[in-house]
Amino acid sequence: HTPQPYWSEVDLYIYGEASEPVVDFNYNYGAATGGDPDNDWMVLQVDFNDGEMYLASPYSIYADFNSGFMEWYLPASWQYVTGEFDYEVSSYDWYGTEDYVGAASYDITKPPMLWGLTDGAPLNSPASLLFMVDDTDGYVLSQPEGVMLVDYHGKPGVGQAYFWPVKVKGNPPKINEFSFNTAGADVEYLELIGLPNTDYSRYSILEIESDPDNYPGEVDGYNTPGLYEMGTTDENGLFLFEVNPNDIENSSITLLLVRDFAGTDGMDLDLDDDGVLDVFPWSKIVDSVAVSDGDGYAYAGAPQLYANYDGVSSFAPGGASRIPDGFDTDTIDDWVRNDFDRAGIPGFDGTPVFGEAYNTPGAFNQIVNDLPVLDEIGDKTVNELAELAFTATATDDNAPPQVLTFSLTGTVPTGAAIDPTTGEFTWTPTEEQGPGEYTFSVCVSDGVDEVCEEITVTVNEVNVAPVLDPIGPQSGDEGNPITFTATASDADLPAQTLTFSLTGTVPAGAEIDPLTGVFTWTPAEPGVYTFTVQVCDSPIEVLCDSEEITVTVNAAVPENFILYLPLIMK
Repeated sequence: HTPQPYWSEVDLYIYGEASEPVVDFNYNYGAATGGDPDNDWMVLQVDFNDGEMYLASPYSIYADFNSGFMEWYLPASWQYVTGEFDYEVSSYDWYGTEDYVGAASYDITKPPMLWGLTDGAPLNSPASLLFMVDDTDGYVLSQPEGVMLVDYHGKPGVGQAYFWPVKVKGNPPKINEFSFNTAGADVEYLELIGLPNTDYSRYSILEIESDPDNYPGEVDGYNTPGLYEMGTTDENGLFLFEVNPNDIENSSITLLLVRDFAGTDGMDLDLDDDGVLDVFPWSKIVDSVAVSDGDGYAYAGAPQLYANYDGVSSFAPGGASRIPDGFDTDTIDDWVRNDFDRAGIPGFDGTPVFGEAYNTPGAFNQIVNDLPVLDEIGDKTVNELAELAFTATATDDNAPPQVLTFSLTGTVPTGAAIDPTTGEFTWTPTEEQGPGEYTFSVCVSDGVDEVCEEITVTVNEVNVAPVLDPIGPQSGDEGNPITFTATASDADLPAQTLTFSLTGTVPAGAEIDPLTGVFTWTPAEPGVYTFTVQVCDSPIEVLCDSEEITVTVNAAVPENFILYLPLIMK
């Protein structure tokens, strides 16, 4: 009814007896069909191996909830599983009534077989991978691990082939270093970096004239070819193409690293000389860099190194290095100009300055480094058995700052250590290490260069008192010798001479050997005698140890005499 003001409203439920849904099952095809007389919404489920694997619609199961038709597929992780698996199929409707099909056995001993794979495309480009599929059970196959599925639908049948368009990410080579203009006779070369021991003969570096007034867009050098074909990299992933002096233009140029060059040396790629390529005789441009001595073009969007692009020199670079090797952001920040005066070339000192790179043809690139500055430490003095601690500090003006690492070099005394990160030095010289002088170096490295300071640590000898072994009370009889041997030890090294002596109220006649510690005394009178046995070491600062002892002398027992007296009789 339609609610009216002041009317009361109640919820009305109409109950009816729910009918049981029906499941028809055909295990030969892995499908269950059925329906619900009440036309309720149905849920169908499959229970494998007594609950070990549970699949419920719609996960991995296709079900038409009106008709009750269901079809399930094995999970991808079961792609190569063989054997028989028990499962149960049941359905229940919205009101909980259900139908149940008991456990049955389904044979999946025919897993899908991937028996063919072809790839006709190069790295880092669209490819069509052809998978030949044998699947007599007709299951839907998952995409292979690592393959980006672009568009694939369908369920393969026996012997059917499907193309899965994918894009495979590879590691194309890069222009790593170049040189075409140096002081004196030009040192010229082109260096490529890629995977170690890899054939890159599909790739070529094109030298393209980029001066707007001098045949722009032509693949040529200075009256020489401008096509340089690459080869196989060494164990470091480098390939060096050495070029004769003056072969490469000294003016504005663009270097393009291309794959599958199908043009000819000397061909014009910029037909209307407007700085835009019109001809593309390659499959792909994989890298580029340009140098401009004024108003040169930068073809194909190449990062252009112009005069003072780095704030180091007012001239355009005659060569440059990627720092670090292979670093590629497609900007001028990838490139550090090489020293014009050939620093790094054997036989030439050059004039390297901070902000430049060395010329390193066929070797890893190296920047001209601003040395770290190690703050002065100075010589140190410490007593043996005492800790020496200080913190080495350093600064680095490189931008960005480099990671500084501290170390000890030279004749480093045993036990001395420095934290490589914090510069905290600690050393506690042992007894054996004092006295002495120890000279070694504290160093700091920025990963390129190392700066050290040689320091001397003087270890002072610290005298340790000798230790007198316990003697304890002694006793004897008057008139008889009393003897014992006092012993002692001393931890000082080198070993010191220990001297024994008696102090205090020493009874007459008592003495001790100063070297051996042998005490001897023949007391003449009984009594209790207290005095001190002492041992001392021998350096300038004499240290001693002593023990007060008590010697008890017993009175001698008189001998028994038989006296025979004469007998006088009257």
